[in-house]
Amino acid sequence: MESPFRPDVLRDKAALVTGGGSGIGFEIATQLARHGAQVALMGRRREVLDKAVAALRSEGLRAVGFDGDVRKQEDAARVLTATVEHFSKLDILVNGAAGNFLASPEDLKPKGFRTVLDIDTVGTYTMCYEAMKYLKKGGPGRGPSSGGLIINISATLHYTAAWYQIHVSAAKAGVDSITRSLALEWGADYDIRVNGIAPGPIQDTPGMRKLAPEEMSKGRREMTPLFKLGEKWDIAMAALYLASDAGKYVNGATIIVDGGLWLSRPRHIPKEEVKALSKVVEKKVRTSGVVDLWRFPGDGTMRWQPFSRHDGFFASLQRVEDRLGSEQHQEQRQNPAPPPAATAPAIACQPEPASFSDAMTTASPLLLLDPALPSAAASRDSSCPAAGA
Repeated sequence: MESPFRPDVLRDKAALVTGGGSGIGFEIATQLARHGAQVALMGRRREVLDKAVAALRSEGLRAVGFDGDVRKQEDAARVLTATVEHFSKLDILVNGAAGNFLASPEDLKPKGFRTVLDIDTVGTYTMCYEAMKYLKKGGPGRGPSSGGLIINISATLHYTAAWYQIHVSAAKAGVDSITRSLALEWGADYDIRVNGIAPGPIQDTPGMRKLAPEEMSKGRREMTPLFKLGEKWDIAMAALYLASDAGKYVNGATIIVDGGLWLSRPRHIPKEEVKALSKVVEKKVRTSGVVDLWRFPGDGTMRWQPFSRHDGFFASLQRVEDRLGSEQHQEQRQNPAPPPAATAPAIACQPEPASFSDAMTTASPLLLLDPALPSAAASRDSSCPAAGA
């Protein structure tokens, strides 16, 4: 697919991508390089790095690989130093190294939990910490007023909850917190922008092969609002946006690129049945003759009052707005009552209105609730006397 960005949009930029030897990290590195940047890849497996670097150089792109483990501070410092020595500066750091696997909490030992946090969360912070002196304004190869960019690869798992992913959910929640905190502090002090990207299910990646193998992926596309899986290219385009001048005022944001999957919920009722069902429910409500109503008397209290058909409730709804705008209410608005004395209780009990008309006279705006809610009457403040008591 053709890129919407100019081929030279990142001309002369220098980038380091952790986890850049494969998957999403490699695609980000590839697109950064294709758009003018010189890229360094960091990973634990030398053979994977060599293959990735060779692939980039075969396209005439400027690339170099450094083996290292983001969990080790000495490796992070060494690779960052080597990158700056090779390119004379560092403009972009992409933290893409991650670890993941499926595990139920009762089967996940603390060691396994800690390993994922060490890679994703602590590794991300370690790389940021060691990169700061190169990315800050006035750093090596940088002007006195222009800082660099950090992009942290996150996820959406922790926005709600995800089965068998407690370790990664915790780790990525930490990554998002790091993104926001560094965006605040380093943006203010060093002109370093810090943003994140939260991918959804991306096809043809090591992560998908681990977490959603073919044996368990049936129906996955149907669960996604766009009815398709994402591509590595989609994530790389988000990174290009953040790295280009188009994203120069974006700081502290995590861009979700998941086709809306994290918002998805099962469709319990087919669309064609919704209208018919709504008519059935409305008919039941009208037949029952009782609707639950919350009344706001205007003194800070909220009281429940049932109204029946005989109170003229259904026929009177249209007149509520007119009544609220009557001369009496207009006068009340123009001449509000003085505030209660300091010794008055914060919440006062109000007598229940004897009729719908009384309610309309004393009430401020009314809010209808689902008449099927069984707890409405029980919500009345127990300290208030019942009507007629």
